[in-house]
Amino acid sequence: MREHIARVAVAGVPPEHWGIAISRMYLGLGVIFFSAVVFYFAQRYLGRKLQRGTPKPRMMRFNSFR
Repeated sequence: MREHIARVAVAGVPPEHWGIAISRMYLGLGVIFFSAVVFYFAQRYLGRKLQRGTPKPRMMRFNSFR
């Protein structure tokens, strides 16, 4: 996996910049992973909070037609 990430990171980059390209690739992947975790927990939190705030459906009675 590391070899593949390194090959993708240095594609089209001059050899003297390979080190920084690989480190930036790992930084980018880390930011994406961290963001995904944050969005996952935010989605769960908001889903539970919004679900608790909705009123429960009630049966409507039409007693006024008697």
